[in-house]
Amino acid sequence: METEYKESPYQKLRRSYRLTMEVPLLLGGITTNILLYTACINTLNYTEHECELLLASGPKSNETMVIENEAQQQVSIITMIHSLSGAIVPAVLSLFLGAWSDKYGRKPLVAWPLLGISVSSYLMIVFAAIKSINPWWYLITAIPFSLTGGFCALITGALSYMADITTEKERTFRISLLEAGLLTGTIFGTLGSPYLLDLIGGVPSLVIVAVGYTFGYVFTVLWIPESIQVTEKGSLSSLFDVSLVKDMVKSCIKKRPNKGRRIFILLTVCCTFSVPYTSGLDYLYTRNKLQWSLETFSIFMVVTTLLSVVGLIVGVGVLQKKLKINDLWLTMLSHASSIVDFIIKAFATVTWHMYFGTSISLFRALSQPILRSMLSKLMPIEDMAKIFSLLSISNVAVPMVAAVIFNPLYYATLNDFPGAIYMVCAGMYVFMIVLLCFARHYMQKYPYEPEKVAKYGTNSC
Repeated sequence: METEYKESPYQKLRRSYRLTMEVPLLLGGITTNILLYTACINTLNYTEHECELLLASGPKSNETMVIENEAQQQVSIITMIHSLSGAIVPAVLSLFLGAWSDKYGRKPLVAWPLLGISVSSYLMIVFAAIKSINPWWYLITAIPFSLTGGFCALITGALSYMADITTEKERTFRISLLEAGLLTGTIFGTLGSPYLLDLIGGVPSLVIVAVGYTFGYVFTVLWIPESIQVTEKGSLSSLFDVSLVKDMVKSCIKKRPNKGRRIFILLTVCCTFSVPYTSGLDYLYTRNKLQWSLETFSIFMVVTTLLSVVGLIVGVGVLQKKLKINDLWLTMLSHASSIVDFIIKAFATVTWHMYFGTSISLFRALSQPILRSMLSKLMPIEDMAKIFSLLSISNVAVPMVAAVIFNPLYYATLNDFPGAIYMVCAGMYVFMIVLLCFARHYMQKYPYEPEKVAKYGTNSC
């Protein structure tokens, strides 16, 4: 649904690269355990033996559960502040990044954050190596990744790169493939972290994570080609140009034919709020409610991620490409399955309830790549990076605000109904299905004509 254009030989060469942005990132899964231990021994002043029991597998005694609740309450506050401090600067930078990358290239938006997260990982090694350190020092580890753009820059760069090297027909598949690559990286990190923790300890495990991020940075710099022709090298002063913000805002709010602006706003809101609100609390919830160990939770996350990858492949490869099911219907299916999953998790009392819920939400991962692809098809190619920049801001800002809401909510309901966080999530996804219904109504009543976008960008709304 975008403006048609003919590919130049240079664009065809770019698209011939098969090894591009689908390289998975190595993710670690031991930070929460380290924080629980340091909070227990250094701020709550329990003995080393009592704090080590928090990390042990199997059922816990009543005394250990009391210590666990105290430590979780403090850790939830620390992780909330860590999320906030690590998201504010990237959100501000993203106001400039989309338009900046149109002129100076996409690779910096991917390489900078990978360098920053590598440095943050090495700081995490130092944090974990000092057993007597106060857990609040953990906040310092957010600084390098934040100053280099964080996930805002990484998302903007990766999606803009995908838009550059793909045609409209293959874009949904390639963006879904990118999502599957990131999920696959999560599988390796989540599955390996508890066993590495038992086998070689926390610090060596974090070294492996840091080396993985460093490899991602080196790979990006040396082997991923730039997706646009860059005539001049960008500087720090060129990044903080107010006109870049103005260009992004104008591109996002300008009137478009056939109610295009309304459709854009509805889809953007849905994409913005289709985020994992409780990702930082899921482990704490299962530890408290089901007394899961890190190993048990890691296995669950691996199964969940594998199902998400299968759902992406089946959803895009079969339901969309073969059966020709509409993108909006697939997004509604994704949200509906997530609602059922949230409700089951909220009332889960045994382990199989969690697996039953995650099996039902097989298509949970479909919504983000499909919505991003739909938004890119609504816009002319010169506006895509600006749109993805807006999405990256919203995708970071919403979890940041969610941390302020969900962490205190979990703390307040910890002893009565800790599953309240999942019921709130279910309500949010019901709201998004309503918005998708409105978007479908406008798209059916006012068929969008993409070839007129460039010519009639100021007509109707």
